Amino acid sequence: MAIFLDQLTLLKEKEPYLFIEKISHIVLRKTTANWFLKDIQHKESCVLVYCFEGYAEYILANGRLRVGPNQVAYFLPGESRSIVSDPLQPWTFCSTVFQLSKERGIDPEELRSLLGENPLSSTKEIGVRFRDLVIAWNSKFKGYSIVCNGILMELLGLLIHRATIHKLKYSMPHYSRIQIALEALEKTGTEAVSLEKIANKVGLSESRFRHLFKQAMGVSPHRYRLRRKIDKAIELLSSGLYNVSETAFELGFDNVYYFSNLFKSYTGRKPSSFLK
Repeated sequence: MAIFLDQLTLLKEKEPYLFIEKISHIVLRKTTANWFLKDIQHKESCVLVYCFEGYAEYILANGRLRVGPNQVAYFLPGESRSIVSDPLQPWTFCSTVFQLSKERGIDPEELRSLLGENPLSSTKEIGVRFRDLVIAWNSKFKGYSIVCNGILMELLGLLIHRATIHKLKYSMPHYSRIQIALEALEKTGTEAVSLEKIANKVGLSESRFRHLFKQAMGVSPHRYRLRRKIDKAIELLSSGLYNVSETAFELGFDNVYYFSNLFKSYTGRKPSSFLK
């Protein structure tokens, strides 16, 4: 029991989680040279826009924002804007309007701080997932809303990850070493990890590695591993293929009670609440 309590005290800071309450609509539109929209505003919804090709300019209360191919823009609820398509290179875009849960998870302002400033850096691969999102939304097959929710969560996760990596590259002299260490930790899966071996791999002493890792990631290597396991647990529980006990054992936890308490410490919810 003492070991269990010691491990649980490592979780003083809760990792922010994202909960999408509802997707209102998703649209893919190819515009013309004279296309524009004036004074758009979604009072209670966030908006995520991906540009496939061409250019457009947003006219905002605090200035102008130009968006081009493979760029993303995120707008807060109530944020007023007008849009003008470039007359020489009209844009093609996907717009997703969604609401975050008001009772749990981060709010729209916190999401903006994680995503960074507009326009957000993106890739063609992210563009492919936006197309998948449009296809799923327009299909209206049974369960389409669950699929759309999952794709949108994935997209936001990818964008947050890119923003985080970008910040690390320009703020950390040891970024490349931490990146190698993260890749090594990911490859271990549920196996036991030797921090000494990983530290040697990146040319650092174990104590120096622990210090730099926490400086970069905000948590110790141990807590990072636990957090990744909880992320995987949510995926397994939501799949409908694993119950709570099976999920715990799949991720290397021998004590289901410890796993359940650990899970709730991170997410604020019981593992069973994610079961399909």
